[in-house]
Amino acid sequence: MKRVLMGFGITSITVSLVVGSLVAPAVAVSRQDGPEVRISDVVFAGPGCVPGGASVDMSAGGTGLDLRYRDFFVEVGQVVADGASTWRDADSKECVVSLRLDYPSGWSFAVTSLASRGHARLAAGTTAKPATGYTFAGIPSPADGTSSLEGPTDANYAYSDEVRSPVWSECGSSQALAARMRLSADARNAARDSSSRVTLGAKPGDVATEIGLDWKKC
Repeated sequence: MKRVLMGFGITSITVSLVVGSLVAPAVAVSRQDGPEVRISDVVFAGPGCVPGGASVDMSAGGTGLDLRYRDFFVEVGQVVADGASTWRDADSKECVVSLRLDYPSGWSFAVTSLASRGHARLAAGTTAKPATGYTFAGIPSPADGTSSLEGPTDANYAYSDEVRSPVWSECGSSQALAARMRLSADARNAARDSSSRVTLGAKPGDVATEIGLDWKKC
C-alpha cells in the first residue's frame, strides 16, 4: 500500500508500506470496461453515522464507492457537554457501512485505493488520526488507510492510499462488503484552555471517503 498524505496547510508526508496478499492470476480490465454494478442492502452503524446523515453511492463506471457524512466529528480539550464546559482528554467515533455489490456473473473485484478528506482544527499538543478500512468475504483489509495530524493547525486535510497487492473477491455475481471509517483525537498534551475539532468531510454534501475498485473477468 502506497500512502500519500496531501496536506492543505499541513506538512505533506509520504510513506510506503509493502503488504503481502494472495492475488488471483488474472489481469484487471480497464475501468471503462468493467461491469454494471448496483448497491443493495445498505446498513450504517456507529456513532459517526447520525441517523439519516450518511450516504453511499457508486461512482461512474463502478470504479468506486463515494461516502458522505453529516456531523461526523470528534472534539477534545475544552468542550461543551450537557450545557457545561468540561475537559475531554480523548475522543473517537466510528462509522461502519455494510452493503452488497450486485453485478453480472463472471466478474471479480478488488479494493485498490482508500481516500478520505476533512477538516482539522487542532491546538498545539493535540494529535488526531482519521482511518479507513474494509472487509469482504471475511477478509480484512491488508492495512488501514490512515493519516496522522498534529496541531497547531486549522486546515483541510486529505490522504489517498493505493493498495499495491490487492485481494480479489471470489468469482460471482454478488458480494458483501463492509467499510469502516474512524476518527480519533488526543489532547492530553495540550493546554487546558484549548479546544480542538476534527471532521470527516470538509463541507456538508462533499464526498468524504472514496473506496476505489478494480474489476476483472473470471
